[in-house]
Amino acid sequence: MKLIFKIFLIAFIGYFADVYFMFWGLATVAFIVNVIIKSKPFPSFLAGFIGAGLLWLSFAFYIDYKTNSIMSDKIAAIFQTSGDNLLLIIGLLGALIGGVAGYAGYSFYMLFEKKKKKYY
Repeated sequence: MKLIFKIFLIAFIGYFADVYFMFWGLATVAFIVNVIIKSKPFPSFLAGFIGAGLLWLSFAFYIDYKTNSIMSDKIAAIFQTSGDNLLLIIGLLGALIGGVAGYAGYSFYMLFEKKKKKYY
């Protein structure tokens, strides 16, 4: 349940961060959410990966729809792929940025967590 909440929170706050900032706004959101809401390493990466990936993929599809695929077809021709593959690559790129930022947030939290002493 915490994973779904983190995914939704990253996507929701990241939407507003992407409007006013560049890609690093979404990365900062994934970082901060994973610092505030504690979880294990893989769920932290996964929350950032899915939240940011879905957001960038939806942005890419929306812009592609509004511009009638003019720009994406031209860029896809440069990379010798189709416009749909280009949109999936953009979504994957956003997902990787969010996933790495989410894992970095977990790692940052772990720097300041007090370790329990082990008694034998």
